[in-house]
Amino acid sequence: MLGLGDMDIEQVFRLDDELIIADHFDVKRAFPPYFRTAMPVCIILKKGYLRGRCNLMDIDAVAPCMSILLPNQILEFTESSDDLEGMVVMMSARFTERLSIKVDFDLMQTFQSQRVIPLNEEALATMLQFCEMVKRLSQFPDHPFLMETAVNLTRAFFFGAGYFFHQRPEAVTHSRGEQLVDRFLKSVQMNCRKERQLDFYAQELCISSKYLAATVKAVTGKTAGDWIEDYVMLEAKAMLTNTDMTISQISDHLHFPDTSTFGKYFRRHTGLSPKEFKKQSGQ
Repeated sequence: MLGLGDMDIEQVFRLDDELIIADHFDVKRAFPPYFRTAMPVCIILKKGYLRGRCNLMDIDAVAPCMSILLPNQILEFTESSDDLEGMVVMMSARFTERLSIKVDFDLMQTFQSQRVIPLNEEALATMLQFCEMVKRLSQFPDHPFLMETAVNLTRAFFFGAGYFFHQRPEAVTHSRGEQLVDRFLKSVQMNCRKERQLDFYAQELCISSKYLAATVKAVTGKTAGDWIEDYVMLEAKAMLTNTDMTISQISDHLHFPDTSTFGKYFRRHTGLSPKEFKKQSGQ
């Protein structure tokens, strides 16, 4: 799980480990190869570019921009420019609850639907100003109203920043097939540890397996079975490289009948045994 302890970042400013700002991070050092976010994470790029995948969906971030990563997402960063400059903002679940921002608030919907949000210079300056205020506030840990100040500051930032995001063109309308695939993939992300049969997902979506398979193939170019297997493998890789779980525990967690079956499944997809993959990843 991605928490502060998992990150290799030199300059960290924290408010009771509930609101954390990490400045001037090196993505290659800061993040493990595969990791699952334990809390909402906002990456702000000031310079350069960053590429990777979030739950198997491509991320292509070119500064100035921001990327909001929600809890329990698995990320892989594959490439970054040598001149990359950015900041990471992390908020604990307790802190986000204290913000009391409604889930249906348009800005939050934007964050949930877009992996990368371009920023104009004014929007970037606003975000960096917020980060600087939090960093200054962190220098006064004995402040009697530290968290109250941080909460109100953050709420003001969200509502103020919303102005810039509401100026963006309306999102492109998705076809019924695209909407179905989106629901299918979200269900796979939630259930793939236990369910790997297409019939399960078809029943969840109240459609036939044949129709689901045809729609997924037509929209994505990949079979539904491939998507399910890819998510199972993503879960396995994240646990192998980002937890202390044994291979046997991971096999059980993914509901394989035994470690041998899991090992064969893993090797079929990667050419490596789980143990070899873990060693190659430096774990």
